Amino acid sequence: MRNNLISTTLLGLLTVAIPAAAADQNLVIVSIGDSLAAGEGNPDSFDPVTGHAGWLSAACHKSVNNGRRFASNRINSLPGVSTSFFDFSCSGAKIGDQNAFLPGGGLLSPQQTAQPNVNNFLVGAQIDRVREFQQNTLHGRAIDILMISIGVNDVNFDAVVTSCLENTPGGDCTHSDAVNTSRNILRSTGFPKEFDDLAHAIAQLNVKHVYITEYPDEVTIQPMDFCGLPDIGDISMQGVSKADSQFLLTEVLGALNTQIQQAAARNGWTLVRGPADTFATHGFCTSSSRRYVNTALDSMLRQGDKNGTMHPNIAGHEAYADALIARATADFNLHLETPRPLRRVESNVGIPGPEAAPFVTKAVTVEIAQHPGTLTVMLNHRVDTPFGAGTVSSTAMTETGAGRLNLFTAQIPGSNTVVPFVESLKYQFVITATRNGETQTLTTQWFSVGDEILVQQ
Repeated sequence: MRNNLISTTLLGLLTVAIPAAAADQNLVIVSIGDSLAAGEGNPDSFDPVTGHAGWLSAACHKSVNNGRRFASNRINSLPGVSTSFFDFSCSGAKIGDQNAFLPGGGLLSPQQTAQPNVNNFLVGAQIDRVREFQQNTLHGRAIDILMISIGVNDVNFDAVVTSCLENTPGGDCTHSDAVNTSRNILRSTGFPKEFDDLAHAIAQLNVKHVYITEYPDEVTIQPMDFCGLPDIGDISMQGVSKADSQFLLTEVLGALNTQIQQAAARNGWTLVRGPADTFATHGFCTSSSRRYVNTALDSMLRQGDKNGTMHPNIAGHEAYADALIARATADFNLHLETPRPLRRVESNVGIPGPEAAPFVTKAVTVEIAQHPGTLTVMLNHRVDTPFGAGTVSSTAMTETGAGRLNLFTAQIPGSNTVVPFVESLKYQFVITATRNGETQTLTTQWFSVGDEILVQQ
C-alpha cells in the first residue's frame, strides 16, 4: 500500500524547549509575482459538476492556496510574532518593463489577464499598486518582507511546456520554436537588465528584506533521475521524455535560477533557496500522493483547465512555505516550528524491490521538510511477539540528502533474525530540531515493517 506520510499522521509525542521570548514582532509581508506566487493550479474551490473554480481573483487565478500565504499564516502561529499579509501577484505576470523580450506586463507595467471563461481586464503594475498601498494604507510603514516570484514567463516557459506536452510520446521537444525563444532570452545580455530595472523600482519603496524565490525542480524522481517514459505519472504527461525533462531542468529552469541568483547578488536581495532541492524527489511523474507538481490531468480535475499544469500543488506550496520560513527565521530570529516529516520508505538491504523479504536486513528512510533548525533523527525499534511488546532499542539515522533535501536513513539491527508470522518488527522516528538554544522534538507513532511498504515511485 502506498501512502504519503504527513505530520498529522505521524504526530505522536512533542517536546519543546524554548528560551526566553524576545519582544513581540508584527511583520508586514507583501507578495508580488507570477502564477507560482498566485497559486495557479490550486483554486480556493472547484465544482466538478459545473466546472467552476473559485479564486480570490479569477482573472489572475490568485488563490488562498499559495506558499507565501501559507508561510505568513504559519509564522503568525509562532509565539511572539504576528503577520499581516498582502498579495498583489497575478498569473501570467512578467517583469514587464519597456525592454521586455516578450509582450505583456506584470510587475513594472500593466498586465492584460487572459484566463479562460472569466472577465479579463487590465491589471495595474504590481509595483505601482504596492507603492500606493504603502502610502495610503500602511501610511509609509516599512514592508518587512517583499516576496517575489518572477522570470519564468519572461523566458517563455509556458510555451515550452506546451510544446513538450504536445510532442509525440518518445519524441523530442528540445528544438521547438518555443524552446529556441526561451534559450535565446536566457542567453541574451539584455535579460539581466530586466531584474535590475525591477530592483530600481523596489528601491523606491520602504522595504527591509526582499526575498526572491528560485523555481523548483519539477522533473525528477530522485536528484538527476528524470521523469519521462515509462515514468510519466499519468497519461496526460506522456509527451515529455526523460531527455526533455533533463533539458528543461538544465537549459531552462536551471539557467533561469542562475539568472535569479545573480540578480539577487547584484541587487542586495535575499535568494530563498530550497525548492530546487526539495522538489527533486517529488516530480510530476511520482505517485499522486507524493508529487509536488500538477500534471495536466491534475489541473483539469482541480480547476477545470490545463493552466495549472507544471505548477506546484498544495503540498508543493507547503514546501515553498518551508523555504520562506527557514529564511525568515534567520532574519527575524523566530521560534522554531515542529519538524514536519513527509514520507518514509522501507527497503531490503541488498535485495531490490519493495517486498518484505524474510531474514533480510531492513532499512528505513524518512524525508523531513526543509527546516531552519539543525535536524537529528533517532530510529527506535523493537520486536513484538504474541506475548507483548519487545525491548526498545535506538539507532542514530544518517543524513543522506544533499543540500536542503533532508533524507535520513538507517538499517535496523537484528532485523534479519525476525521470524515471520511469529514476531513483528516495529519502529518509530524521533526527530529533533535545534537552533540558538531552542529545541523542538517530534516522536512519531509506531510502524510495523511490511504493513505499508512505500516504494520510490
